[in-house]
Order: sequence, then structure tokens, then C-alpha cells
Amino acid sequence: MAERTFSFSRIQDYSTCPQRYYFRRILKIVPKEKSKALSLGWCISRGLEAYRRGGSFKEVSEAFTDAWNEEGQILRVEFDPEYPKDFRTVKRGLEILKDYMREYPDEASYIIEPEVTFKDLELGSVEDTRILLQGRIDGILKIGGDIGINEDKTTASLGPTFLPKLRNTLQIHLYLWAADVQGLFKIGGKNKVPKCLLNAIKSHPTEHAYDRDIVLRSRPFLELARQNALNWVKQILLAEEHNLYPLNDLNTNVCNAYGGCDYLPLRYAVGSVRENLIENEYAKREDKKL
Repeated sequence: MAERTFSFSRIQDYSTCPQRYYFRRILKIVPKEKSKALSLGWCISRGLEAYRRGGSFKEVSEAFTDAWNEEGQILRVEFDPEYPKDFRTVKRGLEILKDYMREYPDEASYIIEPEVTFKDLELGSVEDTRILLQGRIDGILKIGGDIGINEDKTTASLGPTFLPKLRNTLQIHLYLWAADVQGLFKIGGKNKVPKCLLNAIKSHPTEHAYDRDIVLRSRPFLELARQNALNWVKQILLAEEHNLYPLNDLNTNVCNAYGGCDYLPLRYAVGSVRENLIENEYAKREDKKL
């Protein structure tokens, strides 16, 4: 039987905009310069991992700057008044992490393992193709007397609706399903309720803000989420078979989320204009190995 491997982000690309999926997953192109919002989030996640392993602020800073160097130093070192909207800097990222360590001084004591990857989990099958799921969970931790997972989000728009929206996403449900399939919630011979700690960090020029919430889901609920993910995969395979990748111009809010879609310049470009844009502004995408 043939096999295909999917991640949540691959499904999300298609559900957000099939044309985005085409550029990112079929043509495999990405902007030559990564967005600063994504770069800051990645550098902060490396810093958080170091902190959760019991690292001091010096070790956290080194992890952040190592990630910054690996990313190609996309972020400015310090704020430049000539670019007032560009507040995502190395200095600001380190300030956010230092304040986070003050906010949660004992976090390392209840983290069991930060950054856990999973792969080759059987999601189901589509006709004669076995569908496997892979991904990365931000951590395994103790929640009360039980075990749970956590998901970190760095956002510039941390408001009262942010976590309620996040808690109902396929991403959280799939990660809970994946952790459950691997037996993470079996403790002392008992099946505990799958749970996830949502951990939000606000990226802002001056404010420090954090928020948390806990999501609990029943196994029948997670089974429905698995089936829904498999239905998305069916749609994607059908699109690939028939080369159907419509532009999502029904909901253009997605075009401006997280600082704007990477492929906006290509939205209505055709012919030589599109070819020149791809050649000059984009590079071949390398899939990260988990």
C-alpha cells in the first residue's frame, strides 16, 4: 500500500487557501526572506526550550541568538526609529523571555520534556493510500497530578478571544489525539482525560502580557477530529489529482493574518510577471525534518 505523510501545517495551508498550498507544497517556494513575526516566534521557542531544560537567562539568550543566526539574522538587533512598525528585534525578544521567566519562575519544575516530535502515526487510509501523521508538540508537562501537553503561541494580538479560538482548532485536537495514541495519558493503569495547556505570549513593542488556558477533550471527540483531518487529506489528494487550487478570495482576512500571506504578490500575477516574481523574490523550500 502506498503511503503519504501529512502534518497539521500542510493541512492548514490547504484549508487557508488552496493556492497557498500550491505555491508552498507543490511548487515548493517560499520568500527568500522569512517574515519577522515567524522568525521572532521561532527564536523565542528556542529560548523557551532552553529555559524548560533548566537553563539560566544566559543559556536562554544563547539559544535565542543561535536561532537568530541560523535564521540569517532576519531580526534587527535593536529598534530603529526609521522603521517604527518594526519592533520585532533581538533586544525585544530577549526582554520578552526575561519577563516570561519572572512570570513563570518554576516552569522547569513541571516540564517533563520540551519539544517532542511524533511521526508515522496512522491517521487512516484514502482508497489505496495509507495516511501518516507527523508533527511537533511543544512539550510534555505535569498538570496537577496528571500528564498533559502544551502548545505555545507568540502573537501580536493577544486579546480575550485569542485562546477561546485556539482551543477549538484542529491543531490542538490533532496533537491531543497523537499524544493519546502514543499512550501519554495512561497513568497508573488508568486512561486520564487528554489535556493541553495553551500558553500565549504577546509580542508587543512595550507591553508584557501572557495568558494560559487548559483544554480537555474526550476520546470520542478526538476520534471525530481524526476523521475530520482525514477528510481534509481526501480533499487535498483530490486537488492534487486534478490540479485544482482555487484562490481563497472569499475570505480575504486570511491574506493579512500574521503580517500578510507570503504569496500575496503572486495572487493575480500571470505569465512572465509571475515567473519574474518567483525567480527574484522566492527560493526553493526545504522541508524541515522532524
